[in-house]
Amino acid sequence: MNDHPGQHRLARVQVINWGTFDGYHQFPVARRGFLITGNSGSGKSTLLDGISAVLMPAGSVKFNAAAQESERSGRNLISYIRGAWRRDTDADSDALVSSYLRAGATVSAIALTYRTDDDASPVTLIKLMHLGRGKNSASDVSHLHVLVDDDFDLTDLVGYLTSGIDTRAIRKRWPSAEINPSYSPFARKFRSRLGIST
Repeated sequence: MNDHPGQHRLARVQVINWGTFDGYHQFPVARRGFLITGNSGSGKSTLLDGISAVLMPAGSVKFNAAAQESERSGRNLISYIRGAWRRDTDADSDALVSSYLRAGATVSAIALTYRTDDDASPVTLIKLMHLGRGKNSASDVSHLHVLVDDDFDLTDLVGYLTSGIDTRAIRKRWPSAEINPSYSPFARKFRSRLGIST
């Protein structure tokens, strides 16, 4: 069955340094969808939260929404960029502290590729985030949003992320891409491109 062949549907998710997905990982998505299953801590919520982080403004995302209801989540943009993998009680202060995979300056990246089932060009939405050494506030995160009319490989951006996000070089290398540090113009573009009404 080939329902709505012209409709854009998620076809691939790519992440770099997002939560406990350290380094590069990609996940193909069947056009008819799939069911994400796995043991607790296997990365189900991390993957879904990555999708939300691209599609929603940073301040509106409720990470790990199921756990948020019980106030146990402890997940936020910083914990995902840093790669928090454990929370323990500090012996001296009795406060909860996190262990991180990436404690220094780090870049996280997420890409969502959408395809139709006809001859239309794929569309890839990309969110790049940089957090400097010793910075742990959401306001410290630098963002860059990129929209590319192609099935874009996130690994092609790695060389532009070695000491932060080299926006100028990215613009020069992909002049036809829509590139913006702000979410709102990016959202207007991707909603228009994917046929999402506002």
